[in-house]
Amino acid sequence: MNLEQLRALLAKLTRDADAKRSEVKDGMPAADVTRIEGEHAALVTEMHRVRGDIAKAEKAESDAAEAARAQAPAQPAQDPEALQRAAQEAVRADRARASTIQALGKRFGREDAGRGACRQRLDGRRLPQRRDG
Repeated sequence: MNLEQLRALLAKLTRDADAKRSEVKDGMPAADVTRIEGEHAALVTEMHRVRGDIAKAEKAESDAAEAARAQAPAQPAQDPEALQRAAQEAVRADRARASTIQALGKRFGREDAGRGACRQRLDGRRLPQRRDG
């Protein structure tokens, strides 16, 4: 049985054991109570066995996943030159963006705001939101 089937079986056994226990009523003959308790005990024993099977199946599944991860190919090494080119392109793009912000600030008479926005971006802080009043 696979793990899903074992879990379904455990759920069924649990329901059956609960139902079996609820069969005992006040005033029942002792022989009937003993028979029902015996059937309930058999269900509980089977539940313990299935729980053990579930634990074994989960461990086997975990071990198989770990083995698959261990056998997976390692990440290929990155080309250092390609990384360097990407970093340089990112720096160029950020400088162009900063230049545009400063030019817009100068055009609208707010050079200090343009420089401040660039500095805040570089410091990792959020830019203040414009409030229209």
